[in-house]
Amino acid sequence: MKIVIAALILILLNLPCIQAAAPSDNPEVDRIYQYFVQSEASKDRVGLGFYLWIPPNTPKIRAVMVGINNALPINILQSPPVRAMCRRQGIAQILFTPWAKDIGGVMMKDNTFDVTNPEQTAVYDAYLKQLADVSGHPELISAPIVPLGHSAFCGFPLEAAIRNPEQSLATIPIKAGLPDIYKFFGEGGKALHPNPDMALRNVPILFVTSGSQETVSWSAYPHAYGTYLSSYRSADSDDNLGTDYKPHAELFSSCWEMTSGHFDMSPRNYQFVADWLDAIATARLPAKAGDPLKSLTLRDGWLMSPKIPATGGVPSDYPMPAPYLEYKGKRDQALWFPNEKLARAQFEIGVSKPHKKIEMFTFLDPAGQPISLAHGAMAPMPDSQLLLHDDGLITLTTHHFTAPPDICTVKTKDHVKHPEESHTYENVLFPGQTTRMTLS
Repeated sequence: MKIVIAALILILLNLPCIQAAAPSDNPEVDRIYQYFVQSEASKDRVGLGFYLWIPPNTPKIRAVMVGINNALPINILQSPPVRAMCRRQGIAQILFTPWAKDIGGVMMKDNTFDVTNPEQTAVYDAYLKQLADVSGHPELISAPIVPLGHSAFCGFPLEAAIRNPEQSLATIPIKAGLPDIYKFFGEGGKALHPNPDMALRNVPILFVTSGSQETVSWSAYPHAYGTYLSSYRSADSDDNLGTDYKPHAELFSSCWEMTSGHFDMSPRNYQFVADWLDAIATARLPAKAGDPLKSLTLRDGWLMSPKIPATGGVPSDYPMPAPYLEYKGKRDQALWFPNEKLARAQFEIGVSKPHKKIEMFTFLDPAGQPISLAHGAMAPMPDSQLLLHDDGLITLTTHHFTAPPDICTVKTKDHVKHPEESHTYENVLFPGQTTRMTLS
């Protein structure tokens, strides 16, 4: 029975056209991808390959979002605000699975899309060509891209964008750590053929991140704050006219929730992504599909400082969001946004009271300050391949706590070997209790 169902799914996914007749805000309809190309290297596992969604009533694709199906990209692509924006702008979506042998093992070898390696780019190009053929949209091959990737694949959006910046509408890396693309492709980098002349050349970047995550220290500021400033904003200067491009002075935006974790986003963040990309598409996409992208410079946007204190009001010396040439703060310490609305929206999130609340399950240190779960006992992440059974299925078991969980807050990794060490942090759910858990 399983084999019959799997075969039926594969047949449906490979139909040349399964397209909705009209736009819909129904999430059950909107998540449908009309076209699919199966991985030839992983035919034994149904559903691995490249999926394509084209907005209904789109005679010619103007751009395409390209995401890796690893946690948040699929949620972003299928979110109602992003799908609505794509319908308005004529932007298609591609979602590919990293578990196929040719995709994960070759194209994304070591979780990196090394665009100087012809063997890796050939896999991507071949899938794109097949999707263009099966969908009847040859312009898909040359359409401007918006790559996005999360966590282990956070580098893919920057790697794909730097391959051909003139064909990159924008790029969206998603938490947690943010790689320095210039170290990888620059002189002495790990790329197959390092090239110091490679640069993003004013490709707008939106880094979707958070202040605190499950395995990193708590912070009121965006995670990887220092990395993205040094890698992507450090070359900007207070006397820069903002019209000529130079590497490390990028069009770098960010949206973040101080209290969200590694695997979640709030509804307003999905809306922010949609609004940001809508602004970029409006500014850069040509009236005629296929014509070159319009240029966008630092001077065209607004700057906003992400360093908003977690408690209290805004300091008197805090530089308020302003147009690029009117900004009063240090430009190399600021985020860039394509318009006033987005700069002020992120600022308002930063100063709002809900933003400052500690909503994640966490500990408090002796001074009452939140710290990360990384300081407590954490279960190791298993190899997901080992959890597969039967025909590539995975079974997850959930438990309900009937008593306060045992939270060991001793800094040493193995408290059993050091029973003399006391617990130094407070359990904010069950203060003063460290009883063994009972599961049902």
